[in-house]
This record gives sequence, C-alpha cells and structure tokens, in this order.
Amino acid sequence: MAVTTQLLGGQVRDELIRLTGTAALLVLGVDRTKSPAAHGALGAIENRVAVHARCPVVLVSRPPELSAKPSGVVVGWSGSEVSQIALAAAAAEASMRRASLSVVTANPVRSLAAQSRTVPPDRADVLRAVTDIERAYPRVSVTLHYLDAEAVESLVREARPTDLMVVGSHTSADPISIRTGPVATAVMLQAPCPVMLVGQLVADTANNLAYTRPVGP
Repeated sequence: MAVTTQLLGGQVRDELIRLTGTAALLVLGVDRTKSPAAHGALGAIENRVAVHARCPVVLVSRPPELSAKPSGVVVGWSGSEVSQIALAAAAAEASMRRASLSVVTANPVRSLAAQSRTVPPDRADVLRAVTDIERAYPRVSVTLHYLDAEAVESLVREARPTDLMVVGSHTSADPISIRTGPVATAVMLQAPCPVMLVGQLVADTANNLAYTRPVGP
C-alpha cells in the first residue's frame, strides 16, 4: 500500500471537502467529549465535511476493536432516498470486507420480532430493497432487524459488536450548512464503532445500484 502526504494551505474544512472530489473514502476523527457549542458558529469540521463531501465519510470517535474475523456491517433503514443510498453503500462495504450485513429499521409503534421477514405494509419497502441487494451481492449474508425502539437507540444497540455502522446523511449546496441530520449526528457520537455517513448518489452501473466505491488491488 502506497502512503503519500500533502501540505495544503487553505482552510481545513474547505481542503478536505475539495479532496473528496477525487477520493474513494475520507476518514476523520471525532472528539466525542466536545459539545456542539464548543465548536463555535461554524460547527465541527466533521459535520461540515460530511454535509458537503462527494464521497463517503467515516468518522471514528474511539479506537476500533480489532479482531481476526470480520464481525459485520450495520446499516440503518428509514425508507428515505438517503437510506437507500446508505444500504447500497453498506452492501458494497460488506462485500469488500467479506462480512455480513445487518439492516436495522426501527418501529416504535409495533413490537416486531428481530430477524423476522413478516413485514407490515409500511415496511415492505425494506424487504424489496434487501432483495435487490441480495441479488447484486449473492455472497453477502443479509439479516433484517425490526426493532421496537427509536432509531438512534436501535442503531447504537446493533453496533455492538460490529466493524462499521453506515447511516444516511443530509447533503446541502448551502456552503454554511452543517446539518448532517439528527440520527446521523447522534449515532456518530454514540456508536462504539466507526460510522460511515453517506449522502451523495453515485451510480453503480455494474450492479444497478445507487452507490459505488472504487476498489484497490
């Protein structure tokens, strides 16, 4: 693996965002001890970069727990367009890591059995989406989790233990926006594993999915 360095002269936020135009992935550390107010009016670097990045951004708030065997990838599903992008991104990551994929959708109204595929009408969308993923990535083992809890609680619970959490993030053309979304913001501070925020739509023509990431040798 080749490692290179760059010395850039602009603002850190702006330079990182610019680099995402040609990057496959950007990784940033997150100081979970700081409150949002501590970052001032411009907000935290990680929030601004995630909102404007043109590639997925992985946020790491604690040292990862390394293991010899991949423990899997977890993705949150809400039915929105950005959660579809996140699901496709998570499937690609699971395939490259040779790991399993857990799809978590929270339902605070009904109590639904975990890993059940008896889907109520308002959650049939996730079953269709997962079927597409299984067709595109037949070697990825996919499990559905329908949890009777709110979204952040469900995702953080399922992140123990796992290699990567994938969450859909807001994007914006407003240069001062730092709104990644309430779920993405909370999960990246609370999850015990690295969190990938995905918001941009990128065509994967090979698998007919709405996400692709270059794969190195």
